Amino acid sequence: MLRLLAAGQEYNFNTLTSAEVNSLDEQYDFYSIMHYARNTFARSTYLDTITPRRDPRTAVRPEIGQRIKLSRGDITQANKLYRCPSNNSRNNAAVGRCRLVTPSGALLKMEVGIRKGAWRRA
Repeated sequence: MLRLLAAGQEYNFNTLTSAEVNSLDEQYDFYSIMHYARNTFARSTYLDTITPRRDPRTAVRPEIGQRIKLSRGDITQANKLYRCPSNNSRNNAAVGRCRLVTPSGALLKMEVGIRKGAWRRA
């Protein structure tokens, strides 16, 4: 696999310990908007550097690297991270309304959901 990587990108494949990763007790999210694409860090766009294992139940490899919307896992983790109350009724995904006070004292609010996710002044 290292032969497929662009020069200097090897460090991106260092394995992190459980002490370095906090997934907030959620399962690994292949559909996260934060997940790298299959060819990220490759010498060329047609080379895969990340190949998910096949799902043992379906024998299908999960798609990774989508950049369209937050996944359900992204929303759930954001709600947990910011201690937002969630409502699972819309689109079968968690939606929460959060408030955050910044270090400068500004009050921000965010609605976390399928099409939302930016902090705004309250």
